[in-house]
Order: sequence, then structure tokens, then C-alpha cells
Amino acid sequence: MILAVADYVNAQGPSPPALTMALNCRRWNALPENGSLRNQFVDEIRQMNTCLNVYDTLIAFARAQRVGKPGEFLESDPDANRLIGTVLRLDMERGEHG
Repeated sequence: MILAVADYVNAQGPSPPALTMALNCRRWNALPENGSLRNQFVDEIRQMNTCLNVYDTLIAFARAQRVGKPGEFLESDPDANRLIGTVLRLDMERGEHG
């Protein structure tokens, strides 16, 4: 799922369904199902959160790259730094096994 989001951000693949749902929920300020948070499918909410975290981090990193400050971005946000490292590692492993 992480690589699917990265591929989407890099225009190398379609949006994963959980990311599409999460972005729609964000845009419309609504949950996928009627009712409160407890009426939602827990696994779907977890997947959506994961997708949004990866998406937001990769978009912010791309923005930092465009202005020539990727190092500052990674230094200022250790969680983003770890996530970018994970994405790069997974992508490298995919290339080795794909």
C-alpha cells in the first residue's frame, strides 16, 4: 500500500482505493459510512490513515525538493525522514525482487 501511494504521487500508477477514499473524505469533510467514527470499518479507517500519512509526507517532500530544501525538510521532521527512508527501501527491494 505504501508503494502504491508513492507510485501515485510520482505519477507512476493509479491512486489506491484507500487513498482515493481518504482524499474524498478530506475534501468533503465526511466519513465513508453514515454515523459517527464508531460506525466505520476499522480496517478501512486504518488503511486510509496510512495512505494519507504517506501521501502528505511525499507531497511535502516533493515540495521541499522543488524549492531546493529536501535536507532541511528531512532534518526538521524525523518521522518524515523515517517514512521517506522506508519508501526508498521498499522501492529498492521491489526492484530487486520484481
